[in-house]
Parts: sequence; structure tokens; C-alpha cells
Amino acid sequence: MNMRIGGLASGMDVDSIVKQLMQVERIPRDRIYQKKQLLEWQRDAYREVNLALSKFRDAMAGLRLESTFIAYSVGSSDTNAVTAKASTKAVPGTYQVEIHQLARPASLTSKTALIADTDTNAKAKSTDRVLQSGESATSFTVTTSAGTATIQVTASDTYESLARKISEATGADGKSLGLKANFDNTTSRFFISTKEMGSDQKIEFGGDTQFIAEKILGLSSPSELNDDPSDHMSYDDVEDLIVITGQDAKLTYYDGTSSAGIVVDGLKSNEVTINGITMNLMATTPGKVSLTVKSDTDALFNKIKEFVDKYNELVDDLRSRLNEPKYRDYPPLTEEERKAISEKEAELWDQRAKSGLLRNDSILREALDSLRKAIYDPVKGISSNELNQISKIGITTGDWRKGGRLELDEEKLREALEKNPEEVMNLFTRSPEDSSDASQLGIAERVYAELNKSINALRDKAGTPGYTSGDQSVLGKTIYSLNDELADWEVRLKYIEDRYWKQFAAMETALDKLNQQSLWLQQNLLQMSGY
Repeated sequence: MNMRIGGLASGMDVDSIVKQLMQVERIPRDRIYQKKQLLEWQRDAYREVNLALSKFRDAMAGLRLESTFIAYSVGSSDTNAVTAKASTKAVPGTYQVEIHQLARPASLTSKTALIADTDTNAKAKSTDRVLQSGESATSFTVTTSAGTATIQVTASDTYESLARKISEATGADGKSLGLKANFDNTTSRFFISTKEMGSDQKIEFGGDTQFIAEKILGLSSPSELNDDPSDHMSYDDVEDLIVITGQDAKLTYYDGTSSAGIVVDGLKSNEVTINGITMNLMATTPGKVSLTVKSDTDALFNKIKEFVDKYNELVDDLRSRLNEPKYRDYPPLTEEERKAISEKEAELWDQRAKSGLLRNDSILREALDSLRKAIYDPVKGISSNELNQISKIGITTGDWRKGGRLELDEEKLREALEKNPEEVMNLFTRSPEDSSDASQLGIAERVYAELNKSINALRDKAGTPGYTSGDQSVLGKTIYSLNDELADWEVRLKYIEDRYWKQFAAMETALDKLNQQSLWLQQNLLQMSGY
């Protein structure tokens, strides 16, 4: 950077004079900067509206689909035994189910609380050693459908580490045996099971089965398992194996067409889907449990109410932007002006400068008008005796001074959903007989189409939210052009400033020569006069 010092000959503050001259020269450049700043703010405001329209479009998109309106709830006469939910394939009505047995994994629980010290009869904790003083290390095998592993039990093993060895056991191929094992401190018991359910699930303990009986099951002998076959655990004394098996779920389903019902067995899960009804089985039943499928008016009501609420939020946002006051006496601050005031003052100034960027904007006005029309116009092709207009389900426009906000008569909407659910669905989702006639579209379809038009118009005007590079929108191209102009002006202003300094430097040089000549004349005159 060159240091410039002026005024040595003239005594003038050249630096200050040049700055003042440059302030005048920068006026055209500052106007371009302010124009660019306004356009950037306007672009951001357009993009905010674009994003708001996109969010509303995505939120209401489900109302275009018939599946949204084919929603059912399922009531159970015994929720302790079975709960259910229905898909769009379900048929309203009352059905019955009788649960004979539940699906379960192959699992075991210690029969008694395990003892860590036979001398004191202290109950085992996870950190206690499995082998007591004098007991030798041993091993056993555990087999599932995934393979077989050998578990080594050493003197250092605790109940917790033994459970971990079982959980982490792998077969010869290195794959997990698919077991979950845990030792519970509260009950002093092992809980071991397969991760999957069904009769094809099995756990077999071999090798030192006496160790398994004593140290895992809390029994004196493995043969005691054969005393209670109902717990799915048994001892094969021929093969010397402790065998634990899983179980399939089994039920009888009654659809009302046959008193005998339909027996369903071999189920590997307690979640069962029959005829569009997904049942969660939780307990066996001594008799039949009734399941009642009916239209879920609450879910539909909430979806339509949400549509009304979000539409009103959008209307309020657009109207506020369209009616926002414009303060023409508050242009964007230039860089020099912003440096000269405080941060708070700049913030307040910017608030005024940004106000009214989209006041009376034609794109926003068109978006608002088209949405009102799409929502409130009757759907052509639906008889006037049916629900062919949104006002017939309790949704109306209020006072005109509210700018087209929707008002909801909740009682009327619920009544329409309960008595005429198919007509409500048709009102929102209808496809036109004539694809060129948008007035035949259902309300949700029309609104969705109009939103897409407005979003595209905003994108063409101001680009896509979140993207600045490669912006080929109208405003984007204009801003790029102004950036080029600003760059040109910076070069031009640098040239002008250099020119001013050269001119003042030339003036200083000339004055310096005049001063020297004046001094020489003065000295000569003094000499001639005898001084």
C-alpha cells in the first residue's frame, strides 16, 4: 500500500479533500450496491414464501389420497388379551378371535434363586463366582438352530460373565447362536432365550448337564425337569441333553360366515394379520374376544382440521407480506454509512429498509387468489345433492376483512365424516372425467396443483431455497449483473482516486517551485537593498 502525504506545499488537507471528492464519485456505485441489496433481500423473502408454500403442500398432500380417508379404528372387548389395528384392506364390521396359545421363544428361567455360598445360603449376585471353593472347572455345550458352541466355565467366572459367554456364543462358522442371556440380581436367577419365537426354536444343553441343572436351573438333578412338561423344558437321559423348545401361536378366527371359525396355527409371532386386521396377541382366552372395525372419524377429523389451521397460517403470512408498509425514506445502508452508526441503529434501520419488499406483489396475490378459488369453488361432476363444496362439510370463509381465512364448524364436519365418509373422500380426492377441466378435480388435488404453480413461479422469479450458486432465476441473473457492475466500479473508482492524487501531487510540485522562486527573489531583493 502506497503512503500518500499531501499539503506540504499548499498547507491543505489533501487526504480529506480527496475523500470528500470520492464520496461524490461513489454515489453511482452506492446506488448500484443499494439496488443489489434490495434485490437480495427480496430474493430471500420470495424464497421464504416458497418454503412456506412447499411445507403446506407437503403437509396436505395426504388429503389427495383415498387411503387417507379409508382409515379405521379397531375396538377390542378384552384389551388385556388382544389389541388390533386395521389397514385400508379391512372391512367395517364385528369379528371374533379365540386365542388358544401364544408364540414364545425357547426360553428358560432358573427354577429357584441360585445360592452363591452353601454355608450361608446367601443368594447369588452377578459379581459372585459360579464355582465355589473346591469345585472344579467344567464345560458344557449349547446348541440352537444356528449351531453349537462349547462354553468353558473357569474358577474366575461370575454369574454375569457366564451369562455373557452364553449371549456371545457362536457356532463353528463364527455366526451367533442367537441367544439372549442375563443374570438378574433382584431374583438371583438366569433368564435365557432365543431371539426368535416359534416351535422351530430350540436350545439344547449337553456335556455337564448336572452343572446346568445346579448352577443355572437351581435343581438338584436334570431329571427333575420331566416333572413339569408344560414349561417346555425336558431332560433326555438317553442323549444326556436338557432341551428347551419354543411354541407357535394358535387361534380361531370368526368372520361371521361360519360358526366353526377358521383355525390358524403355526404362527411364529404374536402379531398376526388376518383380512386387513393386525392383531397383537397378549394372552390366551377362555372364550371369544370381539373386534369391532369402524371408520376412524377422529383421525380424519384431525387431518382436515390440521389442513384448515395450516391454510390459515399460510394466509396470514401472505397477507402480512402483501400489506406490509414500504418505507421509501429508508434505503439500504451503504458500507460507509453502516460503519458510521451503532449496531443497534443499523438493525433498526434494516427493519425499516426491509419492510414492504413484497407489498402488493403479483405472484403472492395470484397465489392467494388461486388457493381461495381452489378451496371454495364447487367440484364439478359431483351432484349438488351430494357434498360438492367445502362449505357443506362445515368449512367456510369468514368475514372478508380476515382475508379469506377458513372457519371450521367442527360439529358439522364430524357429522359429514360419520354419515357420508365416501362423499367427503370424493370431495377431496376426485379425479376429473375431463383431464383438461381442473374444476372437476377434488379440493385437495386442486390445491396441490395451484401450490405447484405458485412454487414454480417463485422459483423462476427468485430461485430455489437453499441455493445461491448457479441461480438462473430472474432476480439471480440481475444480481449477478449488478455484481459485475460493482466490480467494474471498484476498478473505475480506484483509477479516479489515483487521478485525484496525481493532480494534487502536481499542484504541490508546482507550488513548491513557486515557493522556491519566491524565496530566491526575496533573498536577491534583500541583497540589492543592502540588508
